[in-house]
Amino acid sequence: MLTSLCLGRYTSPDMAWNYRRFGTSSFPIHKSHVNTITGTFGCPRRFQFEMDLLAGAVERDATRRGIISASLACGSAAHETIARALSNPELCDAVLAGPGAVTRARVKATFWEELETEQEGRSIDWGKHDADDYIDMVYGALDRLHLHVAGIVMLEAGFTLQLDGLYLAGHIDLMYRPRANPAALALGDWKTGKTKPDPIELNHGWEAGIYSAAMRFGTFLGREHVSFERAPSGEWVGTCGARSVTRGTRWQAERDALEAALDDVAQGVEHPGTVRFEEFPAEIRHVHLRDYIPYRKAGAKQAKRAEDLTHYGLTQPASVLYKAGEMRGPAWLPVRRDEREVPRLKHRLRTVVGTVRMGRFLDLVGERCNRCPFSTQCLNDGYAPRGEELQRITQAFEEAGLDISGDD
Repeated sequence: MLTSLCLGRYTSPDMAWNYRRFGTSSFPIHKSHVNTITGTFGCPRRFQFEMDLLAGAVERDATRRGIISASLACGSAAHETIARALSNPELCDAVLAGPGAVTRARVKATFWEELETEQEGRSIDWGKHDADDYIDMVYGALDRLHLHVAGIVMLEAGFTLQLDGLYLAGHIDLMYRPRANPAALALGDWKTGKTKPDPIELNHGWEAGIYSAAMRFGTFLGREHVSFERAPSGEWVGTCGARSVTRGTRWQAERDALEAALDDVAQGVEHPGTVRFEEFPAEIRHVHLRDYIPYRKAGAKQAKRAEDLTHYGLTQPASVLYKAGEMRGPAWLPVRRDEREVPRLKHRLRTVVGTVRMGRFLDLVGERCNRCPFSTQCLNDGYAPRGEELQRITQAFEEAGLDISGDD
């Protein structure tokens, strides 16, 4: 799973990641991988840089060490605050029974505890982010959860999945019994980002496709099967089954330990905690948590999306008035997908994996470069010596007795 990645520079090409392993059990496909390669703000070249960084072929820029973005830190803290509430049986029952089970003050206290845990001593780059917005998101989600959820099935569970010989792995925020049909199985995904995906992306994108296929064909393992301890270095050691991993944060140690254990499961090793549902979700929801941030003052806006029209009781696009204190939208955005779309998911995966395994990574130069931590390196590629010129330079350095391996 990708975490926050810092600016870096190459050290040795010999350490670059093995792209031919992509989609195997030793390097399963994550939703974040395919989004980075093909998404609206994605770029295959950025994906290559990120994988090289994780493999150790790129050094982290010292100017970015010890810094974490507010979007990443607060997003993780929001997920964990929700998970803590719903993992408490007594509190969960109260939340599902109706509004008023939690107070904003209680949510705020828990959120700041989780944010401190996520920081791990790092500084937060707040930018234009506001912690109060994330607290409002969590409070709104918990206070109105009963409108959508009748029962919790699994929280933040890890999964392993094979589709046409390709291995995938990941984690699902919420599997639940929907209020509209408590006998059915449903899928929910918490989102703290600012942008609502286009309906086409919701219905045909990677997220719903991979997660729903995992519920139909995959194997799950709950986070409660991971144990932790602090290493002498201060890092976290996560252990699940026979596998242990050491990571800089508890959150990453948990995720990677679950994935390591599920890799064993994919190879036929039994684990007593694994669960298979073998059921395609009857309901899929992309939960846009920012809809729970109340309006600070009254105003007007255009309602155009289908779910917004339903939310405001409209049959066609129109201007709507809102009051201070009202939520900004329906939050629970429907995703229309069923099992008939699995063949297309397999086709798309084979295309992406085949491209990656060829080792060809296009750079998609554009506005997205402003947000890419590797843009300086990428935009200046192509000037390095090659062929005979490189051989002459290498020979000259060798004759001068100079080491150009890059090792200190």
